[in-house]
Amino acid sequence: NLLVIGGFGPTPITTHTGSKYIPSPNIPNHCYTNEIHTMCVNSSPGQWKIPIITGNGPPPCAGFSIHTLPGNRSVMFGGRAFGENRFCSVNDLFLLSFSENAIDFKKVVKSSVTTLKWPEAREGHASTVVNTISSNQQTISHLMVLGGLGDDLQTLN
Repeated sequence: NLLVIGGFGPTPITTHTGSKYIPSPNIPNHCYTNEIHTMCVNSSPGQWKIPIITGNGPPPCAGFSIHTLPGNRSVMFGGRAFGENRFCSVNDLFLLSFSENAIDFKKVVKSSVTTLKWPEAREGHASTVVNTISSNQQTISHLMVLGGLGDDLQTLN
């Protein structure tokens, strides 16, 4: 399936129930949104669908990364969203689980991952998932994040 989440662009004429739209303070008739659409690319013809969203879906955002994980799951990191009364870079991490007509979002709470250094807030970054096999033959997925722009729009290493 193809997955499209939110982004920044022209304010839509029609909106979707449950989706949020935050106007851009700098560009007229543009907004950030958290609309979510899917398309089964194996069907003929492909049809766009609006899935049922459960859990804590993402805020209206753009500039994030998203990657496939084993077992009908994905991981979404970072981006630019509205927070602290302004648009800013974020370092939110969501785990997505897919079923036939629904997507469940779980926001990972930073305090629950105490042994790892959490990446700085960023947008427009590069990322990838590297899968390794543990000694007991379990697949372990590692999210690697590189570069992007920080909250002050300075380039990050």
